[in-house]
Amino acid sequence: MKKPFSMSILFATATLVVTLISGTLKAETKVSDSWNADGNVKIEGAGWTAIIARGASDIQFQRGNQSVKIAFLPDGKSDPLPISSCKAAAAADGKQVETMLSLEGGGKTGSLKLFLAGNGDARIAPGEGVATLMVKCPIEVGLLPGILLESVAYLPGDFAGRSEICVPSEGWFAGLAKGRNAIAALAWPRGKQRLSLTLEGSGEERAFSAMRLDLDGREAFFGLLCVEGIWHRERPKPNYLEKNVKLDWKRPFDAEWRTELPIKAETTAPRTFEFSSSRQSPWRPEIGAYVWPVWFDKGDAYMHLSKRIPPTNDVVIYPISGHDNSLAGFINRTPMGGELSAANERRPHPLGPRNAPNVGFNACWGTFLMRRSVYAAGAQAREKEFLREHAEFLADYVAIIQIRNRGYFDFIERMKKKIPELKTTAGANPAAGEFLDVMMKRVAELEIGHREKMILFGEDTPEQHIARADRYEKRLKELLETPGREVFPECWNLVDSFNRMSWGHDESTGMRFNMLARGWAQECARLCADKPDAVVLATDIRGDILDALRSAAPW
Repeated sequence: MKKPFSMSILFATATLVVTLISGTLKAETKVSDSWNADGNVKIEGAGWTAIIARGASDIQFQRGNQSVKIAFLPDGKSDPLPISSCKAAAAADGKQVETMLSLEGGGKTGSLKLFLAGNGDARIAPGEGVATLMVKCPIEVGLLPGILLESVAYLPGDFAGRSEICVPSEGWFAGLAKGRNAIAALAWPRGKQRLSLTLEGSGEERAFSAMRLDLDGREAFFGLLCVEGIWHRERPKPNYLEKNVKLDWKRPFDAEWRTELPIKAETTAPRTFEFSSSRQSPWRPEIGAYVWPVWFDKGDAYMHLSKRIPPTNDVVIYPISGHDNSLAGFINRTPMGGELSAANERRPHPLGPRNAPNVGFNACWGTFLMRRSVYAAGAQAREKEFLREHAEFLADYVAIIQIRNRGYFDFIERMKKKIPELKTTAGANPAAGEFLDVMMKRVAELEIGHREKMILFGEDTPEQHIARADRYEKRLKELLETPGREVFPECWNLVDSFNRMSWGHDESTGMRFNMLARGWAQECARLCADKPDAVVLATDIRGDILDALRSAAPW
């Protein structure tokens, strides 16, 4: 039986070779330690290299043609601490190289442990005196990924005159590197960390030069995802509109790909869309038929944008999941994968008051078929036992939707109370006050938008809709006792009303609330970029919005 790893020390070359074996896969990590001779340690893995040098203020990390520097600071504003000592050995788990670093400079000292896996993923465990992790490389787009929330793409050109911007700390972040062949990814356990991006240059050369993460004394994870064309950015031309346009880019591998489309819909700009596997024209009751805006055809990327909501900035495309070099592929190699998945998991549908099962004819085509067949034939008395169960299912469906909508209203009420309390706590801080004033406006807009979609049959509360469904269920059951087609018109109207109150109302209220709430969350992330005192507030409010969106609605 093979051991989990093997080590051989070649004293002539001061080299440590760690062979990592997992099943049939084998990855070798080589550590060349000449620290005592010339102050260098070189760690090499499958396609990557890390160089640690005495007196250097950072670790040089190289994968292919992409170079990244990793530095450690005693606080968020100081210069990086130079490396004063380094010891490398196989980690106790046999899956990583463990490097113990001491730092010293400017009268300050620090220590940390750096764990490097065979694939080059890094875990940073800070010790005394290390407060901030800095990842330095030219970044063209900063990306705050979302799952239920929209992702947020930060473009350097949007922040003229700024040398630094603040980003909500939500456990992961990605820097889409210049050259468009690499993504520098960060992950960390949720706590009191602070994340910021440093800006340099002007015009077309303006870029984010570094990601800074204040660690809050906790570990962090870093991965450099490198594949030619791993992400893409393109400015839509005016002639793109109302056409199927092939982009000047092909996906480099099969995965779930996303794009941030610079279009304004409701309050959200840009919008996050998943690429479909082919051109599709879905239909929804709120908007009718439309062309899904992005898709692949044999690896070629296509886009179809509307004149009604024309693009206003660059399109950004990146792999979100389904591959080791996707953002989810990286995050799932860290303990943070389960944490983020749990935070974005939808709650199950609540039970209706009758706990009625779906008898096989749902609200949509199911109700259409029932009207066109059983009721149209006047066979309702013959099938009354089945139709009674179906009526109970429809009434429960309405109740389930309205329980969810009541939850949305309850969320709005909580936020109407919470935001003024946050403003009181912020006191005389003008930046925080300005930010929270905008948040109150968004709460009001969300309430108005949701209430508008709640209106049906002249009623706009969940309780009124549930009461109406109860009356309709009772009346429909009464009509089932009457044979023949005489009651067909009334049965038709009752079942059609159930259809509007259930499936139709499910989509209209769910889509509107989710659209407005996700737009609000995105604005939170953007509005705090130049307000350091508001970024914690933004993170808090985005967390509340995310929790509200975990309802069972699929929108």
